[in-house]
Amino acid sequence: MNNTASKKKIRNRATAVIYKDEKLLLFRRVKPNAEYFVFPGGGVNDGETVEDALHREVEEELTLKIINYKHLLSINNLKIDNVAINYPTEDQDHHYYLVTDFHGIPELGGSEKESASESNQYHIEWFTFDELKNVENIYPRNIAGMLKQKILQTELCA
Repeated sequence: MNNTASKKKIRNRATAVIYKDEKLLLFRRVKPNAEYFVFPGGGVNDGETVEDALHREVEEELTLKIINYKHLLSINNLKIDNVAINYPTEDQDHHYYLVTDFHGIPELGGSEKESASESNQYHIEWFTFDELKNVENIYPRNIAGMLKQKILQTELCA
């Protein structure tokens, strides 16, 4: 049996952890049967690096230009467990980047703005880590604790 034929396709996702004034930016998504929170970002296109996708996604979704960023962590072969989110069916490698310096004021842009409606809402919201502890419907689950640890380590090493 050919091993390459049996391998599942893994999609790379660039995720922005935008951190300013000790708060994190998330999208609150509201759909008819679901309400949840996700960090901004998206899939890496063919021929694009993860870092290129990070810049593109943040500019498209939030109209921001990233000045400085740092890789925080990657989670390989992540399976999303909630179909309401409507992620692609393939597994994903999520690459999280800390963004602390950017130009602009976050506002909804790109396809998110174009597709926003009463039944498909996007809201930009800021949370402290303490506030985020109480958010149960964040995806992927348990990401906030991992990111807090990495961000604190990054700040201590700066």
